[in-house]
Amino acid sequence: MQTLLQLDLQHNNLGPGAGSPLADALRMSSTLQSPNLYFNDLQDVGGRAMAEGLRVNTTITTLDLSENSLEANAIQALAVALCNNTTLRILRLSDNEPGDGSVALARAMHVNSSLDRMKLSCCKVHAVAAEVFADALLQQHLAHGDQPVPQQRWRARRACAGKNDAAQHHVADG
Repeated sequence: MQTLLQLDLQHNNLGPGAGSPLADALRMSSTLQSPNLYFNDLQDVGGRAMAEGLRVNTTITTLDLSENSLEANAIQALAVALCNNTTLRILRLSDNEPGDGSVALARAMHVNSSLDRMKLSCCKVHAVAAEVFADALLQQHLAHGDQPVPQQRWRARRACAGKNDAAQHHVADG
């Protein structure tokens, strides 16, 4: 029996209503590895649905949701999905508007150990999110037994962490 491994639906302007049926397909698929949904205007509604499908999927290794008008709510839902998903290796989210969701996405990197690549070009990622991403990368660097960064830089990172925590709570509460 032939199984579908890749599905390329880029540039089809599917709209937000397509998110739910596509998410159902993600939940049920035991073979699909690479859906390309680039430029389909899924918006937050479709993005949240896709996140729910990704949360339980165990076969997707690459997901392209670039240029889908995803905003903070969809990106935050994707961050939650990344905390549960253990198979996704490549996530493309370029040309969306993550807003505060970029901080949640960065926090998910402290939990997710499967993701190799994340593309966020042209997303206006918050400065706080960049700091959290940097901290996650540092933690992964140390967890892999790599040489610690020079002590002076480590102290600077720890000092930023306190400010970062306050900023994260402000973003989460706001």
